Amino acid sequence: MYRAEQKCRVTMEIMLHHNIASDQEVQAYSIAHPVPEKVVGINNPLFSPWHMPDDDQPACFIYMARELVGRDMIDETAMVRFALTVRKNYRNVTYHNWFHAFSVAHATFVSVNREDAKFTKLEKFCLLVASLCHDLDHRGRDNSFLRKNHTPLASLYTSSPLEHHHFNMTVTILQAGY
Repeated sequence: MYRAEQKCRVTMEIMLHHNIASDQEVQAYSIAHPVPEKVVGINNPLFSPWHMPDDDQPACFIYMARELVGRDMIDETAMVRFALTVRKNYRNVTYHNWFHAFSVAHATFVSVNREDAKFTKLEKFCLLVASLCHDLDHRGRDNSFLRKNHTPLASLYTSSPLEHHHFNMTVTILQAGY
């Protein structure tokens, strides 16, 4: 049992090494894509993320987080690492991909940033993070397909394998520390 546990830890360490944005990636991104001081129209529900270049979206996510909780509450380097790591952990599938996650995060931002929204800053921030991570590592297939084909995910979780997996991926990323 001890050996199997150690193998699991080594596997997790390897996975984290390859799936978390490196210091070099964070530094290069921060130089090439600084977080904007203003994003025109971002508070409008009709704002279209389709018009934003893919590489600007992580910086825009950080901008939204800053708007919700204040500049002094955001460690920009940690947030760049987080956003790049989340983006890296979305697969290139037709729908449940990084762009979908960013679009949902924008919709969440608009909803919780309204003047009549009754959320604390912490609740707003948590909802924004959750919305960005809600489909992490989606395989492009539904739960029924996974169960029918006896995939490892379906075997691991008895119900709602994708939802459990998205949650566990989010926790893994958050526990990696920023």
